[in-house]
Amino acid sequence: GVDAACLVQETDVLDTWFSSGLWPFSTLGWPAQTPALAKYFPTSTLVTSWDILFFWVARMSMFSLELTGQVPFKQVLINSLVADEHGQKMSKSKGNVIDPLLKIDAIGADALRLGLMTIESQSRYISLSEERLETARNFTNKVWNAARFMLMNLQGLPETTPARPSLGLELADRWILAQLDLTCAKVDGFLAQGVQVNQAAETLTRFFWDDLCDWYIEAVKPRLAAEGGAPKRVAQETLAHVLESTLRLLHPFCPFITEEIWQRLPHEGVSIAQAAWPGAPAPGPGAEAARLEFGQFQEVVRSVRNLKAENKVDPKKEVEVKLEAVDAVADLLRAQRPLVELLAKCRVVEISSQAGAGRMDKVGVAADGKVRVILSMQGLVDVAAEQARVAKEIEKQQGLLAAQRRKLENEAFVAKAPPKLIEAERAKVGELEGAIVKLQVTLKDLGA
Repeated sequence: GVDAACLVQETDVLDTWFSSGLWPFSTLGWPAQTPALAKYFPTSTLVTSWDILFFWVARMSMFSLELTGQVPFKQVLINSLVADEHGQKMSKSKGNVIDPLLKIDAIGADALRLGLMTIESQSRYISLSEERLETARNFTNKVWNAARFMLMNLQGLPETTPARPSLGLELADRWILAQLDLTCAKVDGFLAQGVQVNQAAETLTRFFWDDLCDWYIEAVKPRLAAEGGAPKRVAQETLAHVLESTLRLLHPFCPFITEEIWQRLPHEGVSIAQAAWPGAPAPGPGAEAARLEFGQFQEVVRSVRNLKAENKVDPKKEVEVKLEAVDAVADLLRAQRPLVELLAKCRVVEISSQAGAGRMDKVGVAADGKVRVILSMQGLVDVAAEQARVAKEIEKQQGLLAAQRRKLENEAFVAKAPPKLIEAERAKVGELEGAIVKLQVTLKDLGA
């Protein structure tokens, strides 16, 4: 046998999960009462995955209660495990592993981080695809290039954090500030309601790409290109304020690129990481009006663009249009006429508040209930061929409508079908009738 005197008890007996259970306080100097322990323990949030709740989270809770008398964290944010694009767990044997280090080299850490955040749904597994990462990379490129353009147009501003402008604002300025406030409120809500990181990320990417880049920057380019004056200054101040605020909102999602850009902006402080979170202010008295008015302007621009696309007209080709609208909207469009012409690449030859006035010889029409956009087709398309196409489409839609009505007249179908299905089928009748009316109006205008 073995002489018991030769046996020495091992002193390091903590296994991986046992020692990890001490992590919340042992890393801060416990059992000594260090300043770090007093400041950071207990913490607020633990971020982990569902597969180690028992192995780690439960042990940390038990050990903290036993050894310190305190719960180690107030909440646990459970993230998903990353699977491949087919939902299969990544493994080296399957050969479906995406190496994060290689991806960082290829697309950048911010793009990888953002790509993961946009698909995080707090389910057991999330599917990561190359397409999703490419989308995130395109967005980070957009942020960098758009910021470079904005920075080139902010000369002359103070070197401190830009204050929110309030005087001399034009419609586009009031609209983007209202959209920024709305975005702040939405992001705050998503991060507070179960930490819906994907919804917050998508809200921010849409605001930056669509509202800020596609609409506001394009709308203020003429003012930014001016030699000087109050309109240019207001545009610069608004642009600087919105960009700086948006960078702070984006920082948790894209920490590196936002820091780099923020350091080049007028700012205060050492790092954007230490800057205050831009909380959502209470909506101003004119915020909703700005959204409604600019929204109407956007619909007109989209209508002109859509008419060009439908009739295979080059988007960059200037065309002639007439606008018919109710009085208040007609006044709005008159005030925004230069912007309509700039963004829709058109020449507005008439704005009428009386429907049917001043019809053009050959037209394409788009209407949203308040505005009727009439596009001159003279010299753009073969009008006879277009008339034939629209007439054929009317005939097709009328055939679908007749079939839909016969279905609803079938007593056996109505008796057996669930009420919701009947309601849906009746809704299709209304949709088809509306489509036919629009096509008939277009055919009439083409022959005017």
